[in-house]
Amino acid sequence: MENNNITEAYLEDVESISPAGYMKGAMAVFENVTALPIGPYPIRLNISLMLCCVGGNSEIEINLRKYTVTEGDIVLVQPRQIVQILSWVDLKCFAIAVSLDFMEKVAPVREKLMNLFLRVADTPVIRITPEEMEEMNSYYEFILKRINMSDNPNKMEIIHGLTYSTLFYLGSIITKYIPLEPKKISRKEEILKDFLRLLNDNYYNQKSVAFYADKLFINPKHLTNVVKELTGKTAGMWIDEYVILEAKLLLKNSNLTVCQIAQKLNFANQSFFGKYFKQHVGMSPAVYRNKEY
Repeated sequence: MENNNITEAYLEDVESISPAGYMKGAMAVFENVTALPIGPYPIRLNISLMLCCVGGNSEIEINLRKYTVTEGDIVLVQPRQIVQILSWVDLKCFAIAVSLDFMEKVAPVREKLMNLFLRVADTPVIRITPEEMEEMNSYYEFILKRINMSDNPNKMEIIHGLTYSTLFYLGSIITKYIPLEPKKISRKEEILKDFLRLLNDNYYNQKSVAFYADKLFINPKHLTNVVKELTGKTAGMWIDEYVILEAKLLLKNSNLTVCQIAQKLNFANQSFFGKYFKQHVGMSPAVYRNKEY
């Protein structure tokens, strides 16, 4: 495979694969798995993706964690997560993909649901009832019909409204199956949200807690305590998790040398990267690359 990076997928990339419905810069909807912007190789999605399985089954990886998807499952993939379809048998699904820019425009909804979607990062596959799947399909069909309108000057506003409704219904499903007490977002939760956003954008080059604390105008100890309280992991552990995940993906899915990967991830040298990787994974980068799983 002649690639030196994990493939990045943006909403505009799906226009050429003929989704069932497409609104430039905002949203795409899909009627089957072959039209999805994911496949047998790891892809980092720069979109939010909801996939509803209505038949068959599939084995997928999200950030190197394997999941079995069968009829009645919803899969929720968040921006910057890395997805790979390992296999599928008679998989039938419908899906909605939303761009990062469009999600910014529905920020009031996103803020209300932030706690729920943070929880979904660890539980991206949710089994729902046939009645709930039928309701999700109704939202999908309504969006599909409206997104293909060609002569309505209020098309964007209509799609905004439908997105609000769909997200709130999805939020009710998440609350049911991954319970959280509803509450107004706290200052600590705001810090966590901003930290994870900064981490997504900077983990390649910035691996010190102090950098993120400085960007958030707080001291490193406070950042570490807040992140651990809300997630069970320290800020440093989150940074290491992002870096190690990227390193593993590059080792398994690119032709970059270990030295080049060390440079790409902004380590001082290959030796330092090797010690860091072995400390967290238990083996050297070269051994991990050659190990069969």
